[in-house]
Amino acid sequence: SRQFLGSPKFLNNQNSNLLLDRLLVGEIGSDFERGLEAIEAVLSPNYLNAAAPGFLRADALLAIIIIGDEDDQSEKTTADYIQFLNRLKPNFQEGGQAWIVNFIGILADTYRCGNSSKTYTRAIRYPQLVTASNGVVSSICDRDLRPALSNINARLIDILTAFKIDSEPNLDTLVVKINGVVIPA
Repeated sequence: SRQFLGSPKFLNNQNSNLLLDRLLVGEIGSDFERGLEAIEAVLSPNYLNAAAPGFLRADALLAIIIIGDEDDQSEKTTADYIQFLNRLKPNFQEGGQAWIVNFIGILADTYRCGNSSKTYTRAIRYPQLVTASNGVVSSICDRDLRPALSNINARLIDILTAFKIDSEPNLDTLVVKINGVVIPA
């Protein structure tokens, strides 16, 4: 049975160091990476109803960040996982996709990170989900990952602060106000 280990199970404002506390850096785990399968497993209704009721909300953006040094080897096609996420989180009622995948990983065909003697192979499958969701890809080989996380943050803010309109506006008569203050063109 796949499940999140430890408590609390999810990142929130009160436990912002959750990733640092739980992330095990290294290469001693399985060499059969199945991240997309794991995403599907922990976002399945059966798992969520038992382990995390209320985690998914219709009005909330589902943001997934994948960090890895190899490509996904899950059994299903990436189109299957895209379809799963589209069914799980259909577009918002006011428009716009309700899920996004971001990836920090190997982006070149073959690459050596830092002083490592290991040659890494470019990820293909994870970036396909990023493209399908208009997410962000960044290299895991950069010495400082703050710019990568900053780019993901900027993309999420862009999505969450976008104003959706249902018809083409007449720019000659358009007036935009925020809290009663007119915003210049």
